Amino acid sequence: MIRFLFNFLNSNNNNWYKIIEKKISYNFKNKNLLKIAITHKSVSSNPSENYERLELIGDSVINLIITEWLSKKYINCTEGDLTTKRASLVNTHFLSKISNKLKLEENIIISKGVNLNNDVVLKNISADIFESITGAIYLDSNILNAKNFILKTLIENYNLSNKNDNYKGLLIEYCHKEYQKPPVFKIISSEGPDHDKLFKVKAYLKNIFEYQGLGKSIKDAEQNAAKQALVFFKKL
Repeated sequence: MIRFLFNFLNSNNNNWYKIIEKKISYNFKNKNLLKIAITHKSVSSNPSENYERLELIGDSVINLIITEWLSKKYINCTEGDLTTKRASLVNTHFLSKISNKLKLEENIIISKGVNLNNDVVLKNISADIFESITGAIYLDSNILNAKNFILKTLIENYNLSNKNDNYKGLLIEYCHKEYQKPPVFKIISSEGPDHDKLFKVKAYLKNIFEYQGLGKSIKDAEQNAAKQALVFFKKL
């Protein structure tokens, strides 16, 4: 169940943040930054009061740390192989899995109008929260603390990543081998309200072949487009 923290945060209990800090093993100097990191834009559309900008920062930090770790672990891997391995870790499915393992979804500040009974919506938001908290840790301290958080969560659970479902990574690997050129993914359209958008993405191979995918996030739409391409080439 999602815990709505409005009353909790607005009460006289000044220790609300300790619940989250215990889960992530990091103590914030700026507690308001942590509050922003768990606040969905359905509560506040003000960019400085919801987690979206922190999510963007966190996504960049995660990609950097994961790429560095993989390049050291697999010293003989090509760029294409590293990209494939990274995609198995940096995707909505795996990030939401780790977020749920930490039970971060229990602490989201979100409007009751958002349908969290929808598994896709909940998965996307759970992944977003993981990224936003990573971004918040980075801004609150430094890259080393953000790296420690990623090492203790994503990388320690590397074995839980479902590499076989990483269709985008598999397609990138296939294109590198067959065409020496990665596929290009382009957003074609997005429909629906901000909290429940449906994205359409096309994957282009050598500017000749194109495959379409739909998803509640850009990453999921890319995965579905890649899956269509892999099915066509009989690689699944």
